[in-house]
Amino acid sequence: MTPCVSLVIVTHNSAADLERCLLALPDAAGGLPFEVIVVDTESTDHTVAIARASALPLTLVELDNRGFAAAANRGAAHATWDLLLFLNPDTVLPPSSVPRLTSLCLQDRVAAVSGLLVNTEEKPEPIGEPFPSLGWYLRRRVRPSVCSPALSRHPQSVPFLSGAALLVRRERFRHAGGFRESYFLYYEDIDLCRRLRAHGGVLLADPRVHILHAGGRSAPLKERLALSDRAEDVYFSLHRPRWEGVILRGLRRIFRLFSPLPHPLVVILPLAAVFGVLLGQRGDLSPGILGGALAAALLVLSARVPDAGAALLLGSLLPGQLLRIPLGAVADLTFTDALLPWVTGGWLLAFWRVSLQRTPHGGSPVSPRLLGERFPAGVVAVLVVLAAVLPGLLLAAERLPWADWMIALGYAGRILIILLLLPLSARVLRRKLLIPTGVLLVGVVLAILGLLQFAVFSFLSPSAVVAATCGRIPVPICPLTGWDPHPGRLFSTWLDPNLLGGFLVMALAVLVAVPPTTRRTTRIFLLAAGALLVFALVLTKSRASLFALAVVAGFSLFSFRSWRRWFPLATAAAAGLALVPSFVARIQNLSATDPTVSLRVQSWQQALEHFFHFPLFGVGYNAYGFEQLAAGNIASLALHSRAGADNSFITLLATTGTWGIILFFLLLNALVWVLFWETREWRQGALPGLALLALSGMLAHAQFVHSLVYIHLLLPLVLLLGGALRPSGDRWRGS
Repeated sequence: MTPCVSLVIVTHNSAADLERCLLALPDAAGGLPFEVIVVDTESTDHTVAIARASALPLTLVELDNRGFAAAANRGAAHATWDLLLFLNPDTVLPPSSVPRLTSLCLQDRVAAVSGLLVNTEEKPEPIGEPFPSLGWYLRRRVRPSVCSPALSRHPQSVPFLSGAALLVRRERFRHAGGFRESYFLYYEDIDLCRRLRAHGGVLLADPRVHILHAGGRSAPLKERLALSDRAEDVYFSLHRPRWEGVILRGLRRIFRLFSPLPHPLVVILPLAAVFGVLLGQRGDLSPGILGGALAAALLVLSARVPDAGAALLLGSLLPGQLLRIPLGAVADLTFTDALLPWVTGGWLLAFWRVSLQRTPHGGSPVSPRLLGERFPAGVVAVLVVLAAVLPGLLLAAERLPWADWMIALGYAGRILIILLLLPLSARVLRRKLLIPTGVLLVGVVLAILGLLQFAVFSFLSPSAVVAATCGRIPVPICPLTGWDPHPGRLFSTWLDPNLLGGFLVMALAVLVAVPPTTRRTTRIFLLAAGALLVFALVLTKSRASLFALAVVAGFSLFSFRSWRRWFPLATAAAAGLALVPSFVARIQNLSATDPTVSLRVQSWQQALEHFFHFPLFGVGYNAYGFEQLAAGNIASLALHSRAGADNSFITLLATTGTWGIILFFLLLNALVWVLFWETREWRQGALPGLALLALSGMLAHAQFVHSLVYIHLLLPLVLLLGGALRPSGDRWRGS
């Protein structure tokens, strides 16, 4: 009696593969009678039309999408022949393969058979694996080759077969209960094979029958991983001890966390060794090992969850200059300095992982271009800054001691790392509103901390505050000394009221750009946050910050027409000025007799003198303090404000020369052009408008403070700009 085969094909948006699968069936049948049952599960493409247009003996069944198992069972119920061949639509059977598989399936005790599945690169999928267990999972994750037994040239008995191409006797399929419908996708074939074997059936795999299986085309990778996890949990709950399922879920999270890296130990051990050398004191390497482990964890966390890395960077602004991490006996780092390279490295890994994903149609992986042609703006920004700072630094190597030159080079590296965040944040961050929301919240917290500082230490200088608090905080801090005296001013944890005022202006720019809302709680929060930020800004008594706020106000009123938002802010500012008459006196005393004004003018003159000595390439980026020391203008590098000119543009002119300042303005012009002319997103709440508003405030603030070269101000500004830009083809458009 000639065997007859019923082919069951479950489809879901499978138009790209179904036609090729159906065209191969007549040759694959080799003259055997067959019927095709296509079960479609709510496809939105042309899958149904392709099935209806087929000339084969085909029955089309349309169902709600309740998963592969439920659809396959419905297709088996419509079958009329004794042999069921379940096929995925992305498989292609070779000629005369069905008769060969049928002859095996009709042997005694044989319940199901299959061939050897190969991918589009002719690489075979694993065959003969044991049933899944905790040990099986670990072997697959650590050494995948262990689970691929040597292929035989003859049919062999195996524990289970893939449901992508599974030929099974109809009565054995029914006796086993069919596919278990608690599985939506994945593992339903393994579960069925367990039950077929439990009923005395034998499963055979014929490695001579090569079945093409493209695999993973009906759903995005993230969705497939989620479905696989869900099916894995169902399988382990049914067939494995409960404790294995608990451990499996924990291991899965760990392996997913480290998945963008070659192997966790490859990163952890070298970092631990490096930190052990840098941080280890008196032969004790435990701080280095701990630091290496934390750095590796931060790197991996930023790669897996880039938004978490952004939140950590913004959170690191809260300790400011007050809490620092000791690096040996002579140096220390702010929390922002310590986090910056690892978060940037994690984002590079995240971008690498995205670049290596397959194309939407399942083609070859895209080459990891990192910051290549898809991010021309990011590449240009980094190259321009590199070209601006490198010549002056190379020339400064002849004048500076080696240790001083290495310090200057390190600061140049830091500025390049920060600029890398511009294109990376535009690409890897998922929640673009995270950055403006974080800037606003950090500004509010800094304002609250500043009010506490002003209430407790209002007439102490920053250095005195550090001395008063350093021994009382149970964390290893080593803050720098030498801050300018600012008695009676609010400086929070930043130890400088002018720099803190610049960040408060940035936070106010974000607040003003928030779109109107009808939620009462949000409106109350914005109103309270605005009043708090303005009042804290007044207590900084920073005239540069007040000027920057005026520029932001004028810019927003011109662009957003945000009169209602500025009215309570102006009221809070007027009330603050009325309560702080000393600030009003500082504003009125803008003359050469004012000591701070005369010091600022003197710093400009000294910077211009250095520029006239090195007009082309400057004294070298961040080598300005060493030149000031050599010229006798300052007595110690610990005097922070005297190590730079009180104007960001004059500082850049003195350190990078005419060449550097021209490149800087070209870069700035390109950035403003992209934000303003290409995005044209000027409604309130649009991220490009918000970023340009913050940029205008910082450019105004930079006229009197070295804001654009200060990491705690430059970092949030770059993140805001990056969040407002996203790549689309070869152009950057508004978010």
